[in-house]
Amino acid sequence: MQSELVFGAAIQKYEEFIPGEYSAGINQTRFQVLGAAMFREPCGALVFETEKTPGKTPQGRLVSIYVSPAHRRLGVGSSLLSSFLSHLRALRLYEASFFVRLEGDRRMLPPFFQQKEGVETEILEFPLGRCSIKDVIAAFRENGLLKGAASGTVAADLKGPERQIVSAYLREEFDQPLEDYLNAETPGFFQVDHSELSGILLFSRGEAALELSYLLNKGGDGRRLAGLLLSAKEHLERLYSPWEHLEMLLTTDQALALYRKMFGEPRDRAVLLRGSIHCR
Repeated sequence: MQSELVFGAAIQKYEEFIPGEYSAGINQTRFQVLGAAMFREPCGALVFETEKTPGKTPQGRLVSIYVSPAHRRLGVGSSLLSSFLSHLRALRLYEASFFVRLEGDRRMLPPFFQQKEGVETEILEFPLGRCSIKDVIAAFRENGLLKGAASGTVAADLKGPERQIVSAYLREEFDQPLEDYLNAETPGFFQVDHSELSGILLFSRGEAALELSYLLNKGGDGRRLAGLLLSAKEHLERLYSPWEHLEMLLTTDQALALYRKMFGEPRDRAVLLRGSIHCR
């Protein structure tokens, strides 16, 4: 069994093991790929990035690890993780983090990581709402939440100090870089008032649907919330069909209260895994 860094055209051999939402980052060389092969047959991949942010300990971020079902319990995942940590040590990086939603095959990750030395994990659980984009926009309108003007700045348009404020917040709260929200299909919307981040609306791509993963409206200002929602509405209507499925991870009290007001009590739960790896 062999695992190694792969580049350029060689990455194509491992595409079936790499979630589609990371393809753009790989093509732009933001993410790197470790590929695993057994008897020259590709059988798994690990996607990661390395981060050196001023004021923070340099570290790696594991964004995806996947092994084909036919090659599980054969040490492939352990080999990929070991190669990842060896690569970090070679760069003099001694910490790594990961944060994933446990759905589909990812439900196997907790026992995999929990048996590894130097790995700390935390399971997080939140209410989960489901509807179509058409339904959520109709509910916003019925509840008077689409009045006024759009006032959220999409991540790609942030400049200067605003960009620094948002980037610092995402790193501190979620251990995520701003680059995660530069993709037009999974945008982030932000409001910065007087050098303070006051409103956030984050989208991501799950295995089965588009996800609204975080909503924050500091101070409960109704006009600010309406501005954020209008920005998201206009963006989503340009990109998606009204019948596109949307899952809402209700990770804040404000998001949960808003969902209850529009749709009632959420029926499902989302489970997430957050962890850190010490590799000295």
